[in-house]
Amino acid sequence: MPSAVPRRSVLLTGAAALAGGLAAFGPGPVLAIEASHIAPDRIDWRVAPMRLLMVEARDCDESAAWRRQIGGGYAASPVGRAAPLLLVDFGGPWPDGIVLGRRPNVTPTFVLLRRGMELDRIEGYPGEQFFYPRVAAMLRKAGTGVEGGRSGG
Repeated sequence: MPSAVPRRSVLLTGAAALAGGLAAFGPGPVLAIEASHIAPDRIDWRVAPMRLLMVEARDCDESAAWRRQIGGGYAASPVGRAAPLLLVDFGGPWPDGIVLGRRPNVTPTFVLLRRGMELDRIEGYPGEQFFYPRVAAMLRKAGTGVEGGRSGG
């Protein structure tokens, strides 16, 4: 008989509240996704209030291309410093307290979070040439003032 595994959930809502403003994206149902809890997933949003959540699948060719082309340098890039990466497997486990507008249905999906709440997303990997500019545009739209991409230019 399998042992019981603690469960975690991710809140999905079409009316996700934005941190600090509680502005709604629009009406929609609230759903919860359950995921097995394997390790502590405490995120200190005070240290880095913006995060880029990457929902990936190990057997996904586009996720592998992102890891090969972007993954090694992301943390040192201007966008990586503004929105550190949070990796989550498509099947979980998910960190506590993440609020998404809808469940990701493709991998990779990149979700810009502010204090755990979705602000914007990129579905699929747009390729090495377009990834950094797209994330930088999401960060500018979120009011961070981040310009540039891989090296800041």
